Amino acid sequence: MKKLILIMCVCILQALSSVPASADPITLTFDETPPGLVSVTNPAAPVSASPFLSSRGATFEFRVNNLLSADARYGAAGPGNFTFVQGRVLEGDAAGILTLTFTTPTRLLGFGVALTSANTLPSGLTVELFDSSLQSLGLIGVSTSQLSPFPLSEGQFNYIGMPISRAVLNFNEGSLAFPRRFAVDNLTYEPIPEPATLVLLGTGLVGVAARARRKHRKV
Repeated sequence: MKKLILIMCVCILQALSSVPASADPITLTFDETPPGLVSVTNPAAPVSASPFLSSRGATFEFRVNNLLSADARYGAAGPGNFTFVQGRVLEGDAAGILTLTFTTPTRLLGFGVALTSANTLPSGLTVELFDSSLQSLGLIGVSTSQLSPFPLSEGQFNYIGMPISRAVLNFNEGSLAFPRRFAVDNLTYEPIPEPATLVLLGTGLVGVAARARRKHRKV
């Protein structure tokens, strides 16, 4: 019987170790909602409260001069099909600040970005990341490259590391040409399962082993 219990314990450890440390990555292409230039943040009805965005684990807030603004649109027509930005996008006023908040912390974050500039920009925008307790992890600059002959500059942001629950995108509007717009596309993140999920799995497997042991004693 001891040998059986040992085998079951080994199986429990193997099962727990096989549980992924994160869920499958989620990518928002901004084609998910019907066309119609849905505002990311409308003071009367924030899109972040919609069932769709809530179910995907990401919410958005957009502010200009620290005031909620409707001038950022989910599913807007993009500038074209390029390396990091294609089709419909999240488009808005580059004078604003876009905040992404994740329901479950993610250890991965990536997105493509296009800006209305005919130049290569060493810092087209900055991204400030926050951990699960909303403590800042610092700023990361994102460079963009000229898309000649188009009056656009495109780049990509990629992060893998400590779990984050928020990202704040601040665009370098002073380096952009009028009308100073941004487009974000292919937003990818990877939620980390709640610790309780792993605990429940382990508890359930231990329970199976315990029941097997009691059954053996009764025989």
